[in-house]
Amino acid sequence: MTELKKKVAQYDDFMSLYIEEYSKLSYKMLAFFKVTYALFDFEFFVKVDDDIYLKPDCLSLLLAVHTLNLLDA
Repeated sequence: MTELKKKVAQYDDFMSLYIEEYSKLSYKMLAFFKVTYALFDFEFFVKVDDDIYLKPDCLSLLLAVHTLNLLDA
């Protein structure tokens, strides 16, 4: 956890919202999207949970193809 805190402090690109109850997940997501939209300038952002296995190389390729498709349209 200490290593994660160092990375968060260094890059300021990590957000954690702790909401205990699963029934309030929609409120957590709404808060996440509002804060993200207000604070960051981005083309894409990725929201993952602790049960997601993220492959950054595949995601990068997918987003690049998506961007090219938008440019061709």
